[in-house]
This record gives sequence, structure tokens and C-alpha cells, in this order.
Amino acid sequence: NDEGHIENSITGLIVNEGQIFNGGFTIDNEGTIINQCNGDIIGEPPFDGDFGITFNRSCSGIMYSIGYSEDEGFSMLREIDPTTADTSSEVEIEVDSEDDIDNTNGGSLAVDPTDGTLFGIMDIDFDEDGTSRNLVIIDPIQSQDGALDSADATIVGPVLIVTEGEEPIGLNISEITFDASGALFGVTNTFDGEFPSTLVSIDKSSGESTPICGFEDGPRHFGEVISFNSNDGTIYHDTKIGFSERFQSLDSFTEGDCEVTDIPFEDGNPRDILVALTFSQEDDIFYASAFGGIGSDDSLVTRELGSVIPDFVGDFDHKSHGLAFVPFSEEPVITPPLSSTGKGSTRAQDPNLGDVRHGRGHDNG
Repeated sequence: NDEGHIENSITGLIVNEGQIFNGGFTIDNEGTIINQCNGDIIGEPPFDGDFGITFNRSCSGIMYSIGYSEDEGFSMLREIDPTTADTSSEVEIEVDSEDDIDNTNGGSLAVDPTDGTLFGIMDIDFDEDGTSRNLVIIDPIQSQDGALDSADATIVGPVLIVTEGEEPIGLNISEITFDASGALFGVTNTFDGEFPSTLVSIDKSSGESTPICGFEDGPRHFGEVISFNSNDGTIYHDTKIGFSERFQSLDSFTEGDCEVTDIPFEDGNPRDILVALTFSQEDDIFYASAFGGIGSDDSLVTRELGSVIPDFVGDFDHKSHGLAFVPFSEEPVITPPLSSTGKGSTRAQDPNLGDVRHGRGHDNG
């Protein structure tokens, strides 16, 4: 810099003196560490033996991916390095239910900006009643070394259209997103029998849904994803129609057809089938999971606005059906110091804070 210091920037997680700090950091040649996300000085040397930096993380928060483990038959939550698509840590999602569950399949993720709660869509195969697509709340818990320790899911309810005097209609929701007010929206996929490629509003307290408008008719769509851009206040939609990927802004929610504007791609059309879409407010860019084909893992790609610039980040080591950035807590999380070997308890506990949780309970948003 101008003072002759050599500065290095790193985005990740810092553990120092029993405290976990998330965000982007600048470390100068004197060892002073500054949090780029809020400007706070994290610490100055000398550091204790528990000091360490792990994981690449965006200032937008921790990127999570939800997907299915074909070997085990259940859903996994994974923390993803948004610069490489590498998995930093992963855990099985444990569904809290009084009924017996044969297996689960995660399908989408979204964060409520009003309180940082992580919502998801999961296909849950109940032993006696069969499979239904449910809205769930997922609570990721971080161990004292910053890795995922567990992820518990609470069922909100099945995603249904409920009309008095008629049988409820289940919806094949492929993606969900929240707007700035905390209103939840979903889009059905092209294979939904009664409401294909349809934007719906979803009651986040029950899962009950109301159709709003349909996207373009025509050849069968592949991939139906939506995500709210918190920088311009607009929901964006992506699908593949025929051989062309369509990236669109959703301009109005009128009954019948959704009013959209196609955004041209720079240097041709990537022809990807996107199966998940999320927006990073800090980076001002969309991250997406691109379908890798039957039997192959998906890839992390980006879509930058202007004329849409597609970019390849890296290959996942799994099928990613949903992506979301969960914001960091406002304050560092106090944890017991690690042992001298770096081993010990796998879940951070503190008499005042309890488990280290992402999103809920830390004034996120």
C-alpha cells in the first residue's frame, strides 16, 4: 500500500483466542488482521496457538449446497468454497418427524432476509404415506473449527394449493427465493402436471401456495430457477427452452402470463441447464448449479448482469439441487479453545451462546 506495507487479502474464517470470525480479511506484513467486511481489527501478533485461517468464504456469507446422497439415500448439506466449488465440510440433514422416514431428497435453499433463517424444499418419503414435497427450516450448526457439525430440519408443511371443498394439489417446486420483505416465492418445473413453469407465492408458516403467473409456453423447459437480486429489487428467472438458455428479469406479477425481459448473453448462449440459482449481494453476481448430466456431478457457474456474462467456477463433487448464502452473525462467536492437537469436541459450546449456529439467532439479514 502507500505506506510500503505488503498486504494480503483472504476470505474465510479465522480462529483466534477462542473466537471465530467470518468474512474477508486483510493481513499486512506486520501481522495486523482487518475484517474487510466491516473494517474491524481482528487481532495483532503475537497470536496464540489456536490461531488459524480456514475455508474461502464470501462477505455475503457462507455458501451452502443441498443435494442427495445416492449411496445413503438421504439429503446432505455442504459448505462450498465459492471460488473453486470445493466442498469444505458436509453433514446429513436430520429431519425432525414423528413419522418414519425412508429417505429424503433436498431440492432448493433460500434465506429469509428478515431474520437469516435458512429454508429448503425437500422430498420426504414417509414410510406409510408416500413421498411429498415439503417446506422445511434447516439449522446448520458449526463446530469449533468452523466446519459443519450438524444440520437439523424442521418440517413446516407440504407445498400445496389448498382450495376449500377440493382436494389439495401438490406442487413440484424446483426453486424458492425471498424478496426483501421476507415474502417467499417458488417456481414449479415443467413436469408439474397442473401448474407447469408457474410462479407461486408460498406461506412460509405453512407451505400453502397460491399460483401467480405462468412463464412462456412453448417447447418443454429444462431447469426452472429463480433468485431475488437484493441490489436492484428484482426477481430473475432462468430456464432452457429448446437449445437456448433464457435469463430473464421478472418485471411484473400479473395474473396469467409473467411479464419478463430477456437479457442477452455476451458471446453467444451457454446452453446450460441451471438447477439452482442464488444471488451474492456483496459480489453483485448470481451463482448457479449447472446440470452435469445423468450420472455426472454438477458445476458451479456464475451469471453477471449487464449483458449476461457466463463464467465457469469449478465442478462440484455432488449433485447440487439448491444454493444459498447464509449471512454471518454480527459478532464473533465465542468458542472454547481448541486442544493443542486441534482435536477434541466437535461441537462448540459456550454457557452463554450454546452451539455455533449460522443464520438464526444472531441478528442476521
